[in-house]
Amino acid sequence: MSLLPTPQNIFSNIPLFKVTNFSSKKLYTFSTQNIEPILSEHLQKCFDKILEKDQILRDLVLNLHQMSSRGVVFGGWVRDQIINYYSSHQIQSRDIDIVINGLTPLELHQLLPQNTTSNVFGGYTTATSTNSLDIWLLENTFLIRKLNLAVDFKTLPKTTVFRINSVIFQPEQLWLKSEINQAGCVDAISQQVIDFQTSSIPFPCIQCGRAIIYSIKLKFDLALEVKQFIREICLDEKNYLKIREDLEFYCPKEFLEDALHLFTYLTHI
Repeated sequence: MSLLPTPQNIFSNIPLFKVTNFSSKKLYTFSTQNIEPILSEHLQKCFDKILEKDQILRDLVLNLHQMSSRGVVFGGWVRDQIINYYSSHQIQSRDIDIVINGLTPLELHQLLPQNTTSNVFGGYTTATSTNSLDIWLLENTFLIRKLNLAVDFKTLPKTTVFRINSVIFQPEQLWLKSEINQAGCVDAISQQVIDFQTSSIPFPCIQCGRAIIYSIKLKFDLALEVKQFIREICLDEKNYLKIREDLEFYCPKEFLEDALHLFTYLTHI
């Protein structure tokens, strides 16, 4: 397992697309704040169940605790558990993202299993007992570095591409008590909409595919800004072919037909 390249070198090669028709006015209703303690309790129970079944992840969290490192669960896993709280249709998350503070890159590197590899965003990807784990240092979060944002866990929800992922969960194993911090995730889920959190979009072709898969998988509507973004990216035929190829390869088979149909509809009107 080799040490990571410097984030500066990695990030300089990441394509970044600026959404010019981005709608910055999002709904942040005060009512969602009342549900946050309930969601925190729900997420803690879900996290505890994972740790019971996953020894590698459990050992990692224990080691982080012993080293007095703070860490949060970020994005997709948290989103799926919140959706599961509201829905009778349960989503099974296949991976989990954790962001760490209070360690050096070498210290984090030494805590991870032998099969760990570095990923394109300056973090690590590894298999745990039951999940795939992406883990990285807070300071190396792409948009925090790229846009020179505050290196703070509360900044993280504002760095996601899509608002449905704009949430972090602080597990009690690494904090005094479990909490969530979100920037419109709960509203986006309640509105059943896929819209942007940020107007700075890394890997635009990948994000087009993600938006389409999210829409089909979750049965959420695509916001106008996302539809226009997909059409603009696909004006380049190479991008169009790349996105279609990625959908055919990465989209779960049960959603592929509907995903390709939506992609064709969006890019041919």
